[in-house]
Amino acid sequence: MKIQIVCKDVKYLPKYANDTDFCMDVKVQAPEEGYELQPNEVHIFGTGIQIKVPNGWGVKIKPRSSTGIKLNCRLANSEAVIDAGYRDEIMLAIHNFGTEPQIIEDGQRLCQLELVEKKYIEWDIVKDDENFREGDRGGGIGSTGKA
Repeated sequence: MKIQIVCKDVKYLPKYANDTDFCMDVKVQAPEEGYELQPNEVHIFGTGIQIKVPNGWGVKIKPRSSTGIKLNCRLANSEAVIDAGYRDEIMLAIHNFGTEPQIIEDGQRLCQLELVEKKYIEWDIVKDDENFREGDRGGGIGSTGKA
């Protein structure tokens, strides 16, 4: 599927690192000397890209696994969603949850994007009775048991 993109510089163009990858890597804009992200700081980085997501689709932005493991950083909102109606630059709120400052470099791959098809939901309002509860395992948080 071809999607229109505005890209400030081709170095920020998202791409698959490997043919078998499910998501495309997203790079951040930072000063030439890098940005020192302090412990417990949240900083908003530009990505240099704007995407025209087709109607009926959306884009999910997720951290790369190495962002959390190697940098002790994550997306401040866990996962970002880009709706079809959003045309401005994609911005990433990065949180350093570690105890040491992290240097974030220009063009560094911190996140990844996934194109997803919108699934429309129609609500069918019913009563909470035995038909509704059929197959209910009960419980709540942690209801599937211990690890």
